[in-house]
Amino acid sequence: CEDEIRKAWEDHKLIMQLLHELDAVERSDKAWMPKFLTLRDLHLRHIDEEEQVLFPRIDQMVADHKLQRLTHEMLDQRRSTSTNEILYPESPGTNQAPPV
Repeated sequence: CEDEIRKAWEDHKLIMQLLHELDAVERSDKAWMPKFLTLRDLHLRHIDEEEQVLFPRIDQMVADHKLQRLTHEMLDQRRSTSTNEILYPESPGTNQAPPV
């Protein structure tokens, strides 16, 4: 995932560079259209890579991290709390089920 992030930042820098170059060139200049087409192609490819590869990987990493944290929290609670306190939280400390 680090390689994809590094590539995305390189794309961002190149896109900004091309935008600055376009600002410096008159639209009537022959150099403007090739720069614009390069920018367009780079931008479309970049968006596609982010949406199809990078963002799903990051989303999965975040989901895995949250699941791992939740699992640890549940295990910590289980170690420090009796089963009755978990099942019957309205009767804390009694270790007995509430009357029916």
